[in-house]
Amino acid sequence: MIPLFQQYSSLKVDLPYIPLGTFPTPLLALNELVKEGTLGSLHLKLDGFSSSPFGGNKVRKLEFLLGKAKQNGAKTIFTFGYEGSNHCVATASLAARLGLNVFAQVLEQEPQPYVRKNVQMAKKMGAVVNLYQSEFGLRLGTAALYVREKLSGNRPMLIPPGGSEALGVMGFVNAALELQSQLERCQLPVPDRIYCAISSGGTTAGLRLGMDLLGWKTELHAVRVYGTANSTRKKLEQLTRKSHDLLKSKGLRLQRMQRLVIRDEFIGQGYAFSTKGGLEAQKRMEARGIALDPTYTAKAYACLLADLRAGELKSKQVLFWNSLNQDQTKPIEGLIY
Repeated sequence: MIPLFQQYSSLKVDLPYIPLGTFPTPLLALNELVKEGTLGSLHLKLDGFSSSPFGGNKVRKLEFLLGKAKQNGAKTIFTFGYEGSNHCVATASLAARLGLNVFAQVLEQEPQPYVRKNVQMAKKMGAVVNLYQSEFGLRLGTAALYVREKLSGNRPMLIPPGGSEALGVMGFVNAALELQSQLERCQLPVPDRIYCAISSGGTTAGLRLGMDLLGWKTELHAVRVYGTANSTRKKLEQLTRKSHDLLKSKGLRLQRMQRLVIRDEFIGQGYAFSTKGGLEAQKRMEARGIALDPTYTAKAYACLLADLRAGELKSKQVLFWNSLNQDQTKPIEGLIY
């Protein structure tokens, strides 16, 4: 049973959920950075091991969202993102296990090597990938397909970009509780600071609320990779509020404890554009057998490295949440489960 249901048993009855991932995802200690003399400790949370053949942070949200789809008798899923969306691949992979059809409605993006690979993977897993040049075209095309599927009796269900709605956020409320359990079992300290990438906001919102439940005073540094600074903050606050209200409606009480810091200085030219700091971050992680991507996780880890150089992390307990799918055929030494 997942930690969220173990600690709040009423939620097991109240929230739709279907187990699809492999949890807990492992922790990895990066002792080499600690040896550089400015860190108390650095651990990676590797959500890339959450599912096979395609893992990543989206699996946590989809366990709740696809649980709702099965509960409601849906036969077709519509979901959204950019052309190389990891979320669309994860949705296609997990929905296929449940016998659900998937339409991935995606917008064109800056060409990157992973984009074509992700499109091919989504198609291989059975998704219909429809590419649009504008949001207007995407909305129009989706409306037409949705009506067609509904008239065909397929009971379509919409899942937003990144799976970031209140129910999906519960996956990362649970992730915070999962992390607490691992830290206690391994006798590791509560992090002073956690770094993650932020786009659709579900990971950040869930970790915020989970840490509030735990009473942690951890600083959460969310590194922006998409949109404007104001739109990111507004969207995150709306999502956090709706998710808080969902928990409150189930009888949970939360007190704001952690400090959220949205980092805007590592986005570079914009979504899916590589940065110098991101490329350095990728190179350093590759030497350890860990994959980062230029769109999300490399920028987030570049933020951590910049803070390390600036002396901001001296003696601090730090955790980096790596949300990217990992090659699970390659062994990594030092994993802690």
